[in-house]
Amino acid sequence: MHTPITDKGKFWQLSPAATKIFQYVAATPEISQSPWGFDSGNIADDLNSSHAGFSCVTVSGWGRDKLFVQATRQVDGSWSIHHTITRAA
Repeated sequence: MHTPITDKGKFWQLSPAATKIFQYVAATPEISQSPWGFDSGNIADDLNSSHAGFSCVTVSGWGRDKLFVQATRQVDGSWSIHHTITRAA
């Protein structure tokens, strides 16, 4: 089961991976150049995975691009983080 969260502050408060997810967005060259805004997130009930959705409107004005960042806790306690981007048109 996952708990959906639409409030950025609440996501920061409840997700053990929130810091890692936001650091990843800020530090990854492919995505750090865009002004991604938090849309929503989900936190697994066992706290071993979290994901967050972000969006931004590109300069071209074609619509909203979507960014999905998934964080999964590894056996050693570290976080494996991956992202996917869906571009508008």
